[in-house]
Amino acid sequence: APALMQKARDALTSQDFLEAARLFDAAFDLDNTLAEALYRKAYALRKAKVLPDAELAYRAFRQIVPDDPDGIYGHAETLRQLGHADQAAALFRLYAQVERRPSEEKWVQRATKSAETLEQKAEESAHKKAAADRLMADAKVAYQAKSFKEAAALFAKAHEADPSRVVAIYNQAAALKQAGMFREARAVYALYNQVYPNDPDGVFGQAEVERILGDQRRAASLYARYV
Repeated sequence: APALMQKARDALTSQDFLEAARLFDAAFDLDNTLAEALYRKAYALRKAKVLPDAELAYRAFRQIVPDDPDGIYGHAETLRQLGHADQAAALFRLYAQVERRPSEEKWVQRATKSAETLEQKAEESAHKKAAADRLMADAKVAYQAKSFKEAAALFAKAHEADPSRVVAIYNQAAALKQAGMFREARAVYALYNQVYPNDPDGVFGQAEVERILGDQRRAASLYARYV
């Protein structure tokens, strides 16, 4: 294990992060008391941008050494890069609480700032999602009342409020088709099908619009994909 650890450190120094991670993992397999090997494996995987594996390695390390500040910070940074804002913010806060080394004060400040930024983004995201929920509900009411043009506009606003809500694009396209706004529906179906090319409902909807607009070749191609 010591020889593997030295080879792994050399690989890390050379920024051969994947090789370093492999060697640290091998060292840990030989001696599972080497918590340092597990930490450095996690670090190397994070630097190599293999973030899901890095997150698992940090989690495993922190099961052995739960209060290690470097492990907490590395885990928080990995979660931030993975987009898990709430979990990352909580770990940045934890790091600021447990880090007591005077030499690491700048990292405490950085962690606190990161937590504040992530918490603010999470709050903004929650407001956007709540707004999108309301708009989606209003759009569904309008659609059921056969106010299709109004429904389409509301679905568009819902997607604008929360871009992750891609179903709003599909619903907007369907409402435009029902409103007889076929050219507009074609453009929105095309946008939806770029995101979800294998969704049969989106493919069929666009095929129907292409048929109505007279592009029989394009419609036939889309119908073939649907089948």
